[in-house]
Amino acid sequence: MAAAGSTSLLLTLLAEPMASGSFAAVVGMPQLGALAASEYGLQLPRLALVPNPGPEWPTVVAALIDGVDLVVVAPPTEVHAGVARSLMARARQRGTVLVSTRPWPGCDLTVRMVNRRWLGLGQGRGRLRLQKVTLAASGRGRAERGKQVTVTLPPATLVERVGPLPGQIPGIPMDRLVDPDRVHVVLERERRQTTLVPATDLWASLPTGALRGSASEERRVN
Repeated sequence: MAAAGSTSLLLTLLAEPMASGSFAAVVGMPQLGALAASEYGLQLPRLALVPNPGPEWPTVVAALIDGVDLVVVAPPTEVHAGVARSLMARARQRGTVLVSTRPWPGCDLTVRMVNRRWLGLGQGRGRLRLQKVTLAASGRGRAERGKQVTVTLPPATLVERVGPLPGQIPGIPMDRLVDPDRVHVVLERERRQTTLVPATDLWASLPTGALRGSASEERRVN
């Protein structure tokens, strides 16, 4: 599959299977740091980062496919159809989920971020706490018809597991945020007077089977 337009989306997609014990690798993303990954709940002992794989990046990806459950790759240029077919065939054979940051030939599912709005800033104060994004999914088979959903990142299920991310107000569940565009300090009086709207769960919105990592504590990168 391909997940384009958002590093937060990639981290969210990796967080769920890694919480179940899967191993993952990220190739070609020097801007991704270990701190950001850990804040999204990714277990660093089971995460391999290859920031600069060089021109032989397909060889690096192929080797990682043999050893981990999920591989994210950011190709430096457009991917030749032959290279894409070879990597996808290897991933199917090994039972590995292969995620690209750009669509390539033969991709089964592509998820793009088409719109984003940050929440948390008020009138001259506040912090960016989360983002509301519109995702468009399309592909082959069941995903051919396409679908658009609006979700919050990070989703409520992730925050409940790893706790508030930096800049979030402790003690206020993500699916019970009160006017996140405006409120800086939430008073009990304001909470009683405001209608609470639950957030949409990212995993409930994606097509069934979009990302499935097979957890195995015995698999290692040789």
